[in-house]
Amino acid sequence: MNSMYLRLVFHFIILCLLVVVQLAVLPNLPWGLQYLNLLLVILIFSLLFLDFYWSFGWWLGSAWLLSLFSFDSFSGLIIIATISFLIIYWLLISFFTNRSLYSLMFLTGLALLINDLGLYGFNYLTASYHNTPMIAMGSGWWLLELKALGVNLILTVIVFYAFNFFSQRFRPILT
Repeated sequence: MNSMYLRLVFHFIILCLLVVVQLAVLPNLPWGLQYLNLLLVILIFSLLFLDFYWSFGWWLGSAWLLSLFSFDSFSGLIIIATISFLIIYWLLISFFTNRSLYSLMFLTGLALLINDLGLYGFNYLTASYHNTPMIAMGSGWWLLELKALGVNLILTVIVFYAFNFFSQRFRPILT
């Protein structure tokens, strides 16, 4: 039982370090690297390395830690993380079972869109409930979303090949 607590503390420390890097380091990077969502990419890879309960704990723990330091609603991040996890996990188990690069890239892109559109929708509903000015989604938002998608897909490729170099558990192409 003691090793279970050590494992839990170890995972929590790793998750806290990832959240600190996500909130403190990545937004200050130059050349479009501020759009990196390292935490989301690592969470996608956690689905492959951890079982259902541990990876769900990582998703909820990251949403909880991010909501502590976010200006969004506390429950919004947790609800969106749960919905995102269930959709991505279902797709991973049902359709993308081969652990290829293209399936991980698709899952990362879809998780990023679910996360960003979900947060936008949740903030929109919160603003409409409180009769505050609505948030307008301009054409620049889609351009920023495409930049974030491109940067995160490049990060997915780098992390994929780094893990593949050490473990040989993945396939670079669909087979």
